[in-house]
Amino acid sequence: MQDAPTHQQLLAAVALLLEDELEPALAAAHPRLAERARLAARICRIVMRESAGEEAQDAGELTRLSVLFPDDPAPYPATRDARRNRITMLTERMVLRLKNGEVREGERSYLARHVKETLLTRLAVNDPSFDLAAEIEATTTSGTKGESDPR
Repeated sequence: MQDAPTHQQLLAAVALLLEDELEPALAAAHPRLAERARLAARICRIVMRESAGEEAQDAGELTRLSVLFPDDPAPYPATRDARRNRITMLTERMVLRLKNGEVREGERSYLARHVKETLLTRLAVNDPSFDLAAEIEATTTSGTKGESDPR
């Protein structure tokens, strides 16, 4: 008995088919379709990277957001949908606090680091060749790096 292929293996096979067989075969006669095949292969690879690291990415984002809301000690969500819903809810609370001017100075620098880390993580999934080592300017009202925990 043989195990069924994983989602990762299926996506990798589709990406290889698109890149190695369909794109070159279509390039001369149907360049537009060849470009679509290349794009579809890239989408397969993005989905592969997302699913491979989604739990760790969600855990990092939830941990960072939870620091901003210590009064809301909910248990770690068990499913991806529950994690994404929790992240969305905490992000919306964070946005409301920003809009209402309820963010303290120490929280501002922490929040800037959270946003930067979240963006870098998402960029790494979308484009693994993105230079994560490059320093992205993060400005705060005080111009300092700030403390690691706003509490």
